[in-house]
Amino acid sequence: MEKTERELADDCVNAVGQILSNYQAALHLFEDAVRGEQLASGAHAVFAPVRDACAGVAPGLDELLEESMRAADRNAVAATHSRLITRQAGLVAAAAASADRSALAAAAGRLADLERGSHSAGALFQLLLSSARP
Repeated sequence: MEKTERELADDCVNAVGQILSNYQAALHLFEDAVRGEQLASGAHAVFAPVRDACAGVAPGLDELLEESMRAADRNAVAATHSRLITRQAGLVAAAAASADRSALAAAAGRLADLERGSHSAGALFQLLLSSARP
């Protein structure tokens, strides 16, 4: 059965939420070892591909991802994740109403690939760890 636009939009928003959760888990393992600029650099490395994967699909989601790129600790990422959850219904409705089906399907696929691969908690931890090495 083919997914509706709303289901595809929901997949996109849920994948971003899971990536935020995965990033929080990776930060939890990592933030005691590294602080400041290195964490901000890691956040940018994590969320730039996510932003690019869903650019223009869900109005308002880009802004949340931009906030995440500036987040240098778990509390800031958790606050952004909380705002995503609070706004989820509105983001899904806006995405379903404004994006075309092929764009939603492509974004959902790219985000699912990120969530399962380079943006799993373990892979994000490795990314953060490698960004901290001199």
